[in-house]
Amino acid sequence: MSLMVPEPRVRYDRAVRLWLSATALGLACSGSPAASGPALSPPPAAKVPAPAPTPAPSPDPPPPSAPTAEAPQPLPETACRPLLLAKACVSRAPQDWLDSEALASWYQSRGTKPPQGIEPSCREIVLGSGSEAALWCERIQHESRGKPGTPLHTYRVLTLLSVRAVRSKRVEVLLEAPLRFDVLDKEDLEQGPAFELAVETRSSLTELVLGEPSDGACDEAEAELRRRRAANDPSQVAWARLDEELRARLCRAIGTYVLKGGRLQRVAPKTTASSSSGP
Repeated sequence: MSLMVPEPRVRYDRAVRLWLSATALGLACSGSPAASGPALSPPPAAKVPAPAPTPAPSPDPPPPSAPTAEAPQPLPETACRPLLLAKACVSRAPQDWLDSEALASWYQSRGTKPPQGIEPSCREIVLGSGSEAALWCERIQHESRGKPGTPLHTYRVLTLLSVRAVRSKRVEVLLEAPLRFDVLDKEDLEQGPAFELAVETRSSLTELVLGEPSDGACDEAEAELRRRRAANDPSQVAWARLDEELRARLCRAIGTYVLKGGRLQRVAPKTTASSSSGP
């Protein structure tokens, strides 16, 4: 299975946009708990041992130092990162995402402007067997529950898959479905999201399948969140309720979508898919 990863420049642009939007949400959440929920918080960093004392100077030249172990390298972009709520992992192949200027130009050349809101990561695709150009986008949406500044205020980042075309100088959304959700203030970027769907498509976009990242992942995540909702801690219960709401939303979107009447319409319900993404 292979999902999408922005190229370096666009990944930086997207990270800045996410940071700005997260900062704005953080200001609105002033006084609320800093963690993203006790059950999904990343593990604490290991303590760094105190440095050894410096040896006294010696008249003799010091012996050659032993080779040191190389610092751990970050995971490659294509690495399979484990989900937080199920025994599954997702990997994402690099994609040719458009930068901000190219995306604005794409809309402008078709006589319109980009939709308002947080700018998504998009790339151009071809619809069906024809020559109609469209955009395959990942759009970020913040999900928040409870009153900001209280212990029961919870929040996550939801990513939606959005397929768009410009027709008669108007932007039309041909499909929008939830793809993944994640912790907003994650410290370890090598971790996978809380939950994510697998995406399978044909070479030119005539059919798209959204499926579980592994067999039974939806039920597994549901059981884990049910266990967390049974806790005595009201804050943990609040986080688990939001996560279950988002998990259910993703799992309800599972199915096969075909290009019909100019849009991608679901023709088959819940189906497991575990192959690569993107036309």
